[in-house]
This record gives sequence, C-alpha cells and structure tokens, in this order.
Amino acid sequence: MQTMSIFSLRDGQSRNLKILTLGLLLVALAIIASEKLAPLSSISSLRQDNGSTPDAPAEVSIAVLPFVPLSNAQDDAFFGKGLAEELLNSLAKLPRLKVAARTSAFTVAEEDLDVREMGRQLGVGHVLEGSLRRSGNRLRVTAQLIRVEDGFHLWSNAYEKSSEDIFQVQDEIVREMSQVLQIRLGVGAGEGRASARGVNPQAYEDYLRGLDLWWTRDLAGHRGAAIEKFMMVTEQDSEFPDGWAAYATALALSDESYAPHFPIGAYHSSVEDAFQRALGLDSRSHRALSGLVYWHTNRVIDIPRAYDYLKRAEASGATNGFTYYVASQYYFSVGDEALTMGSIRRASLADPLNHTYSRHEFLYAAAFGDYRYNDPFLQELDACTASDCSPTQWIIAWSAALAALHSANDAEIRRARDTLMEVFAALGAAGFAAEYQEYLIAYMDRVLGIDPRQQYWDAVDFTDRDPGGLFTLDAAILARVGRLEDALDLLERIAEADRFFANRSVPYVLSGGGLEMPEEIRRHPRYHAIWAQPGMPAIELARRSNSTNAGLPLPPI
Repeated sequence: MQTMSIFSLRDGQSRNLKILTLGLLLVALAIIASEKLAPLSSISSLRQDNGSTPDAPAEVSIAVLPFVPLSNAQDDAFFGKGLAEELLNSLAKLPRLKVAARTSAFTVAEEDLDVREMGRQLGVGHVLEGSLRRSGNRLRVTAQLIRVEDGFHLWSNAYEKSSEDIFQVQDEIVREMSQVLQIRLGVGAGEGRASARGVNPQAYEDYLRGLDLWWTRDLAGHRGAAIEKFMMVTEQDSEFPDGWAAYATALALSDESYAPHFPIGAYHSSVEDAFQRALGLDSRSHRALSGLVYWHTNRVIDIPRAYDYLKRAEASGATNGFTYYVASQYYFSVGDEALTMGSIRRASLADPLNHTYSRHEFLYAAAFGDYRYNDPFLQELDACTASDCSPTQWIIAWSAALAALHSANDAEIRRARDTLMEVFAALGAAGFAAEYQEYLIAYMDRVLGIDPRQQYWDAVDFTDRDPGGLFTLDAAILARVGRLEDALDLLERIAEADRFFANRSVPYVLSGGGLEMPEEIRRHPRYHAIWAQPGMPAIELARRSNSTNAGLPLPPI
C-alpha cells in the first residue's frame, strides 16, 4: 500500500476524516439555517402521509453525494465515499432534517443528472457535494451546498491542510460551528467528536470496502467478500463498534454457509456475540439494534426480544430505511397489517431507489390484496429490452408473477406470465435464474389450464438445493401439485435451517390468496410440529390475536 503522511490510511485517516466531516457538516447546516427555511416536521409524521412523493421535496432536507476524487487512486475513491457517509450519518441524527439515504444518494450520483433532477428523484431541497485531491502530505477538499430549486450555491469552501496544523484547525472549526448551530437551530453539534478515539486506519479502510461490497451483495461473490472484510475489521480493531455491527448484521442477513470460520454448532451464538460486542461499545448503534430485530424476528424466532430491540432502535433516534424495513418484518410476523405497510412505506420513502424496500412494499401490498400493476416499482420493466435488461428487472418480473398468482385472477396471471417470459428472454442466454423461470412458468401454465405439466412436477427435486435458496412458498406449491410429503420434507428442512420466516415468500403463504399454505398441509401433524418449535407458538398467538389466521395450523382431521 502506498504510504502518505497526511490523511493516509496509516497516518490517522479515520480520525482526520471524522474531524473534517463534522466541520463540513456544521458549516453546511449553519448555511441552511441562515436561509431561514421552515422547520421540517418529524420524519415519522412526514411518512405517515402516504401521498408523499419525491416530486414534493421537504424544505429542510439534504442529500450528501460521494466526494469525487480528482485522481485515479482507488484509496481516494473509498475516502470520498467514506467522507460522504460520515456526513450523512451525522446529519441523520438531527431530528428536524430529512437526509436522503446512502443507497439512493450514491445511486443518483452515478447518473449524469443536473442538481434539480437529483433533488427531484431524492426528494430533497439541498445537495452537498465536493471533491478531494491528495498530493504528498497535503489533502485538498472542496465542498459546496447547492439549493435544488434554482441550483444556487449557498455556500462553498476549500480545505487544504498539512500534517502540521490539521488537528488544531479542524478542532477550531468544530468548536466554532457547534456554537453557530446551538444559536441558530437550538441543537448541540456533538462537540468533542474530534477528540474521540481514532479507529485503526487499516480497519477503517476495510470497513469502507466491506460496505461497498455489501451494498452490491446480490452480485456474484460480493456477499461473502463483504462478510470477510467485516470479519477482518473486527480483528484489526476490536473496539470499533460499527465494524462489529456491520459484521453481525451481514451474517444475520445471510446464512451459516457464509460463516465457515465458526466452530460447528456455534453459528447462532457467534452472531449473537458479535451483536452484543457492538452494543457493548455503542449501546445506541442503530445498525446493531436494527440487525437484532431482524435476527430475532426471522432467524432465532424470539418475538419478545425482537420487540425490545425495535423499541430501543426507535429510542436511539434511528430513522433510516433499514430500521423501518426490519420493523415491517416484525409487524408482519405478529400479524399487524397496518403497521407492516406503514413501516415498509417509510422505508421506501427514506430510500426510494432501494429495490429491496420497494420490492417488499409491493410484496406486502399484494399479500394483503392490493395488486397494484401501475405501481412505480413495476414501471422499471418498461425499460427492459433484449439488449438492455438487468437481473434486477427479472426480480421485479418474478415478484409481479407471484403477486398475480396470489391474486388468483387469470387475466393478471396471464399478463404477468407474458412479462416474465419477455424479461427472461433478454437474460436467458446468461442462464440467470433459469430454475425459477421454468418453475414459475410451469405453475402458471397449470393454474391457467394451459398445460398441467405433471411430468415436470413429478421430476422437480429440491433435495440438493442449499436451504438458503429455498422458499416457504416452494412447499406450498409442491403440495398444490400433489406432492404433500415432499412439501412437508421441504418445510422441515427450511425450519431446521431457521429460514421459515427468513425469505421473501412467507407473506404469501401466511395471507389469504392463491398462494396461501394449502389446507392439507395446515392440518398435518408435521406442520403442527413445526409451529411447536421454540418461538413459533408466540408468533401464532400474536397473529391469531390480530385476527390474522391465514396459513396457520388448522385442527387435524
């Protein structure tokens, strides 16, 4: 690795990054305050208005774009993203400011858009952008705050520092801007952050690289590489809470196959330990608290603990897309339809370009009977052509096919089938998701009466598939095509791997519609045994108390 004296990875880059971050943050907020913009109501109340759209940006709102490196050095690119992410995370802690989420802001930044269009897509009134250049022992950072409405530069500044005076100057910026914010906005600015313990520089670099890999985890090899980076971070700096939180959350959202370094049988205890290490270092870590909501809702199935962590995440002031996303999963598990939809809509509004959130909003809506084929989520399929179609668009088409099957409406099923086949034709040469393609088309053909495809269904075999790639829905479909015992075998494998709730098909099998878990399974003693496993009776009781009985065990005949 190249050695650089100022803001280099081996000379205190992470400490300098945090100091510079806070200085830029405070100046930017002071400028926004001086514009006398009307205060924003809380993000929670804003998102209760389901009519809110990105076309109507809130006045006190901002997106932070990656700082553009003016060199080809890869480390500078990570530094620019890290600087933006530190700013974004600091801004998000202020209750009267709406901050565009990382996924959406960084995605928009990759497109060739003017600032007005960026603001429209992100639903913000201001954009903070900048650049950085590193040369020898000097670093130059420029930053500018732009008002989206007219493209006017409200503020800009350049910082050029050397190793001799950078800490003193940045501490002065922090103190000065802290006073400005207290006077103008009546909020503290976190004075003292500049003198906080520094993170191991190499650990911080690997943390940034891990985040980049995690945000693109659906690409081949990226999920495992991200987890490996986060594990390295915890080894390089065992006192870095964000490293432990990222490591634990990535493992919780994956499966045991991504943790071969754990002793046999120690996966659950090791993941729990990583979460607790994060909270021991930072009891208000929103990533750790939100990750624990997912972990105890979907994997270890402990609803009371999931609820406790959800309340702690909310009390920590976490108002980000991931917190709302895991909240939606918790509320679905206990059968609260209104809070499920309210939470996932807030996640989508917080991060409108995050396909995971928009896909789950569509999924939950369809599960609850709202088959919205004019949903903006589906409009992305219009851009799919034989020469330009992405795996993401196939996932959208796959989601639409499941929604149509659940609607039990032949016209919707036929339309979704045609769309799925068109999208797959553009990707089929690469063999993307071929097994799911044939599987869904065969089932839609059977439902529509086009062809029962019994020979195909007699040959379908899930025994060699990794549990991480199995869906609860697969068992429901197998039962519907006459393979009840195989369906029960599959459900037991899924439950044994702690995947009954940890897959995106479960809202369909636990809601009324064409994909609900069929009655012959629900009355079977083996299905009753699954629902008698630790944690499951509490979910059943909660769902029944909310009059959400679909998919639950029925009395044996």
